[in-house]
Formats: sequence, C-alpha cells, structure tokens
Amino acid sequence: MKGTDWVLDIKVTDNFEEVQNQIDGIVSSFDKIREAASVLSENFEVSVDNGEKLAEVFPGILKNATVTADGQIRLDEQVRQSTIETAESMIQANADAEKAIIL
Repeated sequence: MKGTDWVLDIKVTDNFEEVQNQIDGIVSSFDKIREAASVLSENFEVSVDNGEKLAEVFPGILKNATVTADGQIRLDEQVRQSTIETAESMIQANADAEKAIIL
C-alpha cells in the first residue's frame, strides 16, 4: 500500500505586526490608567497639575470635585471609582473585540 504525504500549513495571522501593535495599544492603555490612578492620595486628593492629567485620561473624573484649603483637588469618591471602572471596561471591551478579530 502506498503512503500519502500530508502537509499541514497553519497561519496564525497574515500580519503579525498589526497584531503586535494592537496588543501594545491595549497594554499602553492599561498603563495609562495605572499611572494616572497612582497620583491619587488615599483621600482622593491631587494637585491641580495632576488633576488636569487625570481629566485627560479619565474625562469626567473632576465632576463633583472640591478644592481644599491648601489648593488640592479632592475627587468625589463615587465619581472617581465609576470613571476608572468605565475606562477599564472600555479598554477590556476593545481588547476583546480585537481578540475576536484576530482569532
């Protein structure tokens, strides 16, 4: 009996560079969230400069914020938590969508 030669050619992706760029973008987004959140003190106070940086990463985070006697910005705890969770959820949803496209 004569044998058959089989060739199995599996392509994971046609464009690995694009996949790598998408992964890098997701990691970068999570890093921005971590970095921005790290400027918060335990009582949710930030300097004006850091408040501006937070607002760039987390639109809406300054809603209901107050200014302390020493000029710090005290964030509303519920707004802060909701804003950060929303940003994380959006990034995760984007990551899941990109994963579905890749696979």
